[in-house]
Amino acid sequence: MTSAAANPRAVIGGNQSPGAIDFAKESETALSDWMKDHPVIETDDDARAAKLLVDRAKSSLESMETERDAQVRPLNEQVKAINDRYRSPRTLLEKVRSSLVDRLTAYARRLEAERLRARPRKPAGPLRQPRKPPWRPNGAPKRPRTTRPKGSVMSTWAKPCKRLSTQSMISARPRVTSPVPNGTPRSASAAGSAA
Repeated sequence: MTSAAANPRAVIGGNQSPGAIDFAKESETALSDWMKDHPVIETDDDARAAKLLVDRAKSSLESMETERDAQVRPLNEQVKAINDRYRSPRTLLEKVRSSLVDRLTAYARRLEAERLRARPRKPAGPLRQPRKPPWRPNGAPKRPRTTRPKGSVMSTWAKPCKRLSTQSMISARPRVTSPVPNGTPRSASAAGSAA
């Protein structure tokens, strides 16, 4: 006797003929094994064997689809009959509901229009207060803008400033003092003129 693990059909009720799913599993196993042994088709004999396996797989797929359709078709017909029973009343109810919603919307718009007409109107005036100029100390004039175009990088940080001449830069330089032998510091300019 064989065990149930080795032969899954060796159970009570397992004497029925195999179905389309069983044939499909066997076909898949046969195709996989053949493809492992023949990664590339190189001869006419390999091509013939592959063609037989392709036909076997196609036949298994067709028999599975036929078996599935035989089980599903009666259920689909039941679903269609149930949907048809509910379709007509649903369609009529949706039409009536939509018509009533349209009437409610028209009524709400009429009420809103009447409310707007009955509301007292405010006198026409400026919509907002005019903007006050920014505060400047002692009535100082507004700084002039730079002449650079708006898109330039300099326009964001450059401010007008006084041009410095070379002479003003020299006079603004700090004076360097150098020690003298007696310990009294002298300025560098004084030391240069003494020499």
